[in-house]
Order: sequence, then structure tokens, then C-alpha cells
Amino acid sequence: GDIKYIKYGEKRPRLFHISHSTNININNIYFKDSPYWTCYLDSIKNAEISYTNISARRSNRDYHDLKNLAAFNTDGFDVSGTNIYIHDCEIWNDDDCICS
Repeated sequence: GDIKYIKYGEKRPRLFHISHSTNININNIYFKDSPYWTCYLDSIKNAEISYTNISARRSNRDYHDLKNLAAFNTDGFDVSGTNIYIHDCEIWNDDDCICS
């Protein structure tokens, strides 16, 4: 799928954002074609993310080509906080898969 927000540069919305929360459990979710950071957890305490897939592709190719390189800053999981556990996830994007 084509990501429509690319033309907005850094002013794109995040797909999923939770801030200043505790005891978060995210599982069995499929995030597709995020315009910017896909799953942004900010100042979180005690979170587990499991069996969750992220796909931010501009084509159906299973490799990075010039078209897919245009899906910039589509971080997979961008997290900050304490005691955050991410496991059994698949991430296909063109930037950080997991960052903090």
C-alpha cells in the first residue's frame, strides 16, 4: 500500500500513541502503513508488546528499493520508560524497527 502522508514531511501523524501510562499490554495487532512513527509509547511503566506486526511498505516487494526508501521515519516501536518488553513481533519498515 502507498503511504499518502509522505508529502507532509515531519508533520505527519503517528498511528498509535500512549503517553504517561502504566501496565500496558499490546498484542495481536496489525499496524499497516503508518504515516510516521507506528507505535509510540512515551513515559511508560510496565509494558509488554507481543505477537504484533507492523508493515510500512510503498510496494509489495519484499526488499528495500528506491520506492520503499520513501517510507522514511516510519519507526516500528518507539518507546520510552521502564520495564518495556517487546517480543514475537514482525516489523517491516524503512527506519528503526525498535528504538528508545
